[in-house]
Amino acid sequence: MDRLKHIVSYCLCEHAERLNRNLSGASADTPSPTALCEAAMFLHVNVASHDATVERWKLASWFIEGWEERFGKDASVRIATSLLWEAHNNTGLTYREFSILCAINSVIGDRSTPIRITERTIRIRAAGYKSLIVVRRELDRDKSRVAQLLTTHQVRYTLERLHQRRLFARARVRAKTVKYMVGVTDDELRKLLLQTETHRSRFRQERAQKDRELMIMIKSKNQTGSHACPPNQE
Repeated sequence: MDRLKHIVSYCLCEHAERLNRNLSGASADTPSPTALCEAAMFLHVNVASHDATVERWKLASWFIEGWEERFGKDASVRIATSLLWEAHNNTGLTYREFSILCAINSVIGDRSTPIRITERTIRIRAAGYKSLIVVRRELDRDKSRVAQLLTTHQVRYTLERLHQRRLFARARVRAKTVKYMVGVTDDELRKLLLQTETHRSRFRQERAQKDRELMIMIKSKNQTGSHACPPNQE
């Protein structure tokens, strides 16, 4: 759970830094004990050691900075504090479940519409990589990192467990296309998909019907116009 401790420390100190900026307009090299205490109250965390928390934050910041220098800006993930503590305290979510849920949330982001997510994407992001390109570059550099990738069976089994807890909604719309969404039930997602996934065909049908009606009207007008004009008489 050392990785989760670093995540908690990073969140605490980042929030404390925001508090510092709001108060003084500038950030300090390290969060003050007062700001860190306020951040801990806000995030419902007990800080056992200010120095240890700051040290873990620095290590996490150093890692993120180096990683993004090599691979560009990466995704940040929002996840309920209660779920993080479940994984941290081993009282609900396992770390594997936590990592897969973070992977899904990193793809969904702040979208309020269904989005397609593949099992391969989940495998990649659950291991901390944003794309297959990054995975390949890292494996070329360090073959041992392949152990970080979950198997397809592990991903499928874990997705079933998370889905049973209703931590997201998902539905299959085609043989190889599964769409995900958070904040809705499976039934609500299916109703939404019934609208969005049939929009193109419905649009084509409606357009074809309106085109047929237009052609009939044009033909009728032309016929009416020709009858209204008698032939020339000499």
